[in-house]
Amino acid sequence: MKKIKLVSLVMLLALQATLYAQKMKTGINKAVVVKKAEGSIDIQRKGESGWAPLNEGGSIKPGDQIVIGYDGELVIDVEGNTLQLSGRTLFSFQSLSGDTSVDLWRGRLRSKVKELSSSESFEVRTPIAVCAVRGTDFEVETNGKTLLKTYEGSVAFKNIETGEEVLVEAGRQSVVEPGKAPTKPEIIPEPEEEPEEESMPAPEKEREPVKVTDNRREESTPRRKGEGKSPLSVEGTLGADVLRDPDNPQQQKVYYNLSLMPELSLWKFGAGLDINIYFDEDGNIRAEEWNEWSDMLEKIWYLRFGEREDPFYIYAGGVKSYTLGSGIIVSRYTNMLNYPEIRKIGVNTKIDMGKGGIEAFLSDVNEYPMFGGRLFYRPMFFTGIPILKSLEVGVQGAADYNPDKKDATKKDEMIFYGADTLLPLFNNSALSADIYGGYATYKAGEIYNIDNAGQGMSVGLKGNIIKFIKYSMNYSKVDNNFETGYFGRYYEVRRVTSPNLLKGKKTPIKEGPKFLLGANFLDKADFSIEYENYNIDTAGRYPYFHGELNLAPSLLLDKYSLSIYYDKSGVETFKDAVDLTGAIMTTEIGYNIAPNITMIIVRKQTFTEDGKSEKTISMRTKFSF
Repeated sequence: MKKIKLVSLVMLLALQATLYAQKMKTGINKAVVVKKAEGSIDIQRKGESGWAPLNEGGSIKPGDQIVIGYDGELVIDVEGNTLQLSGRTLFSFQSLSGDTSVDLWRGRLRSKVKELSSSESFEVRTPIAVCAVRGTDFEVETNGKTLLKTYEGSVAFKNIETGEEVLVEAGRQSVVEPGKAPTKPEIIPEPEEEPEEESMPAPEKEREPVKVTDNRREESTPRRKGEGKSPLSVEGTLGADVLRDPDNPQQQKVYYNLSLMPELSLWKFGAGLDINIYFDEDGNIRAEEWNEWSDMLEKIWYLRFGEREDPFYIYAGGVKSYTLGSGIIVSRYTNMLNYPEIRKIGVNTKIDMGKGGIEAFLSDVNEYPMFGGRLFYRPMFFTGIPILKSLEVGVQGAADYNPDKKDATKKDEMIFYGADTLLPLFNNSALSADIYGGYATYKAGEIYNIDNAGQGMSVGLKGNIIKFIKYSMNYSKVDNNFETGYFGRYYEVRRVTSPNLLKGKKTPIKEGPKFLLGANFLDKADFSIEYENYNIDTAGRYPYFHGELNLAPSLLLDKYSLSIYYDKSGVETFKDAVDLTGAIMTTEIGYNIAPNITMIIVRKQTFTEDGKSEKTISMRTKFSF
């Protein structure tokens, strides 16, 4: 009997060890729970541009960035390991699977790490150093140079640039400076009251989002409000808009506008409404927004479950920018070119089961949508090897069965389909890079008389530099009657005419580059530029140029904000770029009148769905509570 019990115990322990090892292999992230959050603490979720409060009970995932204000203190638990972070600290988790890796960009972190198994590791990386442990109590502080203090156990302390390393035992400390070897470990001096560092920035009253205007509703996923103490918030505007007169569509008319945008966030659920009431000069409500059942749906700003990086995610609402897979078929598509006068509710969803998954989208739930999807598979996922397990291959397609939105028009469908692949080359705190490629062709409806459908292929590289800078570059080679990213930013105003771009012969072959460079600095300033060109351009669409710039009030005397959005085709010279004819452009200038009250001037230049240029200027006052 004792032998049976012993064998059973051994089998149970073996089973537990097997399950634990399997967890490490499958890359399941460890749970990170906020135990204490005091003062100003904000989080920027991976894949999002806005910041939201982080509160006790909240969760943190790899890629999320956390900034702690001058008066803040944060304590988090990583499955029994305790991390304590003080004010004026910026950090993120690079990995939370078998390997736990923390990127500490600025500030101070104290870690109490329990004894780790042979399959686990724990490290803290700063811009110039890395601290690797097996189980110890230590503190890291970085601000130009990196200081390590070890209180229990020992820590391997290495300069990333030179590769030189020292072992810092309990009770000792060492310093790494740029280009220099770690100093010889010395005894930690008795604590003294430290003077305020002059290099630190002055305390901030409040963290402002980059876009202080209602442009945030143009994001494909609205900014997260967090799981904290204020799940409900309301923003609104008072102002005037120039819209088409419903009684005379050829004329424009000034309407006074009251806009309310309540937003609710509970657990993984998020919802927002966008209620606009327009009054004419006689005080009459513009009934065009309220006379059909579909108008009620258009009052939905967004509905969301989960985050983009979650295994399951679904979103419905206005879509600012959507790219399917490698982008060879659907690239930066938006259904908001004519927002707010024309409101569309798009849907995109993703299911990622590790070994593979599916993503799908719909341009509008109301009428004549364009739709598509992608199936992807990771054939080397079972190996657990960081690079190979992320190798991804996929098939994708997108279609528009009624480009002119007329039921009487038959056989005018446009169907694109193809395949793509993605391979992450490396990913660390200094640089990440993914190589990707795609192939696609199409089938056109009989009405277009396209006998020989073209095809195209592209290959590229994308990633991040020190987390704040993103880049991508690719090279495409396509038939003359094929367009990469056919369903793109201008598609909603070119649905009827876009098939004309594909008419003609497959030859000559055209080829050319596409570049993107962007940066976001603590959500106070961000910019991005994009350029695409081909050696042959019979349709006059290239070179294509896109640019965005956003500046928060803290960079403009704490009073002003600036947001510029620019899109234009056929930009051959600098003169073409500054000539706004044919461009899609929005310029917003904000002025903070008082706390939570901002006056906004908006100038928009876009196109109607029938391809006509449209310019508007509006002024409004935004409030929040």
